[in-house]
Amino acid sequence: MTPVEYVLTDVSALESIRPLWNQLNEHNLRESRYFRAHYEHGSFDDRKTWFENLARNGSLRVEIARDPDLAWDIGYCISSMNSGKPGEIESIFVLEAYRNRAIGSTLVNNSLMWMGDCGAARIRVSIADGNESASAFYKKPGSVRDCQSLKFPVKWMEIRFHSP
Repeated sequence: MTPVEYVLTDVSALESIRPLWNQLNEHNLRESRYFRAHYEHGSFDDRKTWFENLARNGSLRVEIARDPDLAWDIGYCISSMNSGKPGEIESIFVLEAYRNRAIGSTLVNNSLMWMGDCGAARIRVSIADGNESASAFYKKPGSVRDCQSLKFPVKWMEIRFHSP
């Protein structure tokens, strides 16, 4: 098995992760129980704009995992640091054929070290609805749940809440 190459880059390389991000979005669409519309209408161009804004307003770290034999990008991790906010793992994905080879763990650990070096007091990651395997993955480097964020699906917005 050929060792994986890790390429640290910046916002200028975002376009190269488009195919990987699209696979992540398709995965989240399949797994989501309540927010399918979000993934059906989500576009890489919108997410790319989000990342570019993060880079303008703080620091953005883009690391790409590459299979050197095939010259393929096989995974990526995007992390951010913004003044006064926690560091955040914004997006991570590894092709299924390359999972369970410590590629995702390496990407996360590299991001955690970067955020620590940048002085992050807290680091967070959000996990998409239905992506239980990601919860188990993030527990490996020692994360703990500090809160649970809940959102109401659009279809529930028609419900009116009444006080007794």
